[in-house]
Amino acid sequence: TAFAEASLVTVDAFKEAFKALEPRITSAQRRMLLGHAQAPGHQLSMEAIAQLGGYDSYVAANGQYGALGGMFARYFSINGLENKTQMLAYGAEERDAQGHFQWVLRPQLVNALVELGLIEPSLEAPALRAAALEIDEDPQCAEVPETTRQALIYARVGQGTYRQSLLELWHGQCAVT
Repeated sequence: TAFAEASLVTVDAFKEAFKALEPRITSAQRRMLLGHAQAPGHQLSMEAIAQLGGYDSYVAANGQYGALGGMFARYFSINGLENKTQMLAYGAEERDAQGHFQWVLRPQLVNALVELGLIEPSLEAPALRAAALEIDEDPQCAEVPETTRQALIYARVGQGTYRQSLLELWHGQCAVT
């Protein structure tokens, strides 16, 4: 079946595909893919993936993430997937805290993104805690729904170190003004 074929795609093949497809991948699709890869267990609901892409609803994100999966499926000449997102991920056994279906990113794709230097090799709990603390301390995030909060946390992982480096470089001052 097409789903089985997608499961057999290797890390090296995903790397080659990503390099070939990268010029056609939108910034929202890229944020969704990289954020999904950095989530704990590489598992997120489409609602959380939508937040990563900047979409208000999972419907638009589902279409865009499916389009990304479709690009990969065409690259590998895999036809007949029930849902194009299945090229990138498979369904998790459990639902999230809100009862939403979750997608688990294919391990070969995660490893390809690591080898390409696009994500860190592992998501450490301290990085998640630091990102959660930043979100919890941000007054603009005080009333966001939990799924939005989780997506913001995943998106912030790794940004803390970068932010701190910039603050140190510019002695806490704005680099522009």
